[in-house]
Parts: sequence; C-alpha cells; structure tokens
Amino acid sequence: MVLFVLEWCEFCWSERKLLQALNIAYLSVDLDSVQYQSNGLSAKIRQALREKIGSPTIPQTFIAGELVGDCTAVLSANDNGSLQTLLDSHKIAYDHDKKVTAVDFLPSWVEKR
Repeated sequence: MVLFVLEWCEFCWSERKLLQALNIAYLSVDLDSVQYQSNGLSAKIRQALREKIGSPTIPQTFIAGELVGDCTAVLSANDNGSLQTLLDSHKIAYDHDKKVTAVDFLPSWVEKR
C-alpha cells in the first residue's frame, strides 16, 4: 500500500489515522517533505499522478498498483467493506477484528453526515 500525501494535509492525517487504527502497513510518500523537494521531484511525481489518475488531489492511495483513490474514497471503502476485500485479495495484513467508522477520523471542522 502506497500513499501519496502532504505532511500538512488534514485529510492525509485522517487516512493515516484510519490505516494505523487497522494496523495496516503502508509506504508514505510525503510530497512536501524535504526529501522530495530537491530537483523538483515532488512536482514531477504530482504531474505523473495527475496524468495517471486524471486528478490533482492529494492524498492518493494505491494497493498493489491499483488506485483506491483520495481520502474520501479510502474512508468510504473502509465503511462499505471494499477496502478490506481489496486488502484480503492482495494478502495485506490488517486487524480483522477491529471495526472503525471512517467519519471518526475526519478533521473536527468537517461536517459529519
């Protein structure tokens, strides 16, 4: 599982908190970190992502090379069970017994629906 995120983004934090709650291992590509700022690497990665998925939004999450989507898509996939199905199909470990509701991980200023 690979997350393309921004260190300062609350939606990126939300997704990370969800994955941590479920004990899902992931690689975080923090595009605004110093590591990705040299030689314009961050901009190059963001452009490649935009070309691949047709959207400039961050975060973007991939499982085994398959696009899951942005924060809303990942949180929704958790709630409808499709995230767990995808994780199972790729034999990615997570806490099967822990049930969480994605809305609990959103920033406090977001209106809960």
